[in-house]
Amino acid sequence: MTDTYLEDFATRLKPRQASNILLWAIIAFFLIFIAWAALTELDRTVHAQGRVIPSSRLQIVSNLEGGIIREILVKSGDMVTKGQPLVRMDKTLLGADLGTNQATVNALRTRRSIPRRRAPPRTSSCGSRNRSMPRAWAN
Repeated sequence: MTDTYLEDFATRLKPRQASNILLWAIIAFFLIFIAWAALTELDRTVHAQGRVIPSSRLQIVSNLEGGIIREILVKSGDMVTKGQPLVRMDKTLLGADLGTNQATVNALRTRRSIPRRRAPPRTSSCGSRNRSMPRAWAN
């Protein structure tokens, strides 16, 4: 049994013969491609007008509080004016947050209205001598 290696094939193949094989392979590829392009039908064609919109005029719209959008009031490409509502938010979460915040405010107001007992002023155990030195060194 004889083993065939790539190096053996390369020595038997002449350079002119290799270039002819490569040339015919390229020609065959292009002929097959042209035949395919001529015989294939496209299902759909789309014709549309485009418009370039500069990025400097686009604005990012974001909601600081978060939530669920119930309705979008504008479409892409619509002209909007300052103050015009763009979306409507779902009020379920906002109402829950409002109730929680109102409860917190009421609790803080109640806490503020209760008089606090003041603690007596702190006095040093060493008296008035050597106030500039730490306690451990005062003895």
